[in-house]
Amino acid sequence: MRHILYNTPNGQIFRLKKTGDFIVEFKNVSWRFKKIQLIRFKNYIFGINAEYLEDINKNSILKRKIVIPVSITNISILLNLNEWKELKDLLGGFNMLMFDPNDIYDSIYLENTLKTDKLENSFDYKLIKPEITAFGKS
Repeated sequence: MRHILYNTPNGQIFRLKKTGDFIVEFKNVSWRFKKIQLIRFKNYIFGINAEYLEDINKNSILKRKIVIPVSITNISILLNLNEWKELKDLLGGFNMLMFDPNDIYDSIYLENTLKTDKLENSFDYKLIKPEITAFGKS
């Protein structure tokens, strides 16, 4: 069973009732996250300078110039500017900060985030945060 939390023309976020996991579906890609992983992914996506990536990849042979590496080696998300904006809209469209004071992970996250104001310092950062450079220039 699933509960749709938010959707856009090309994506949706829903939560599995049995496990509490979040599923993010966007175009032909989907991710399954625990709550804290989803918050990390949102922060990762929101921290990307898409205009910069489009500019440095303007001569790339790729149709989509925004190349976003993810934690799996050799796999990147390829987006154009409109797709990136829609993904941000999808991730930002509902309240992910649904903290449960009885959930130890939520409590630790909230406490550490308030202290450091930096997600990377609060947890073992699972998503690769690579140095993004030009890709596939011809």
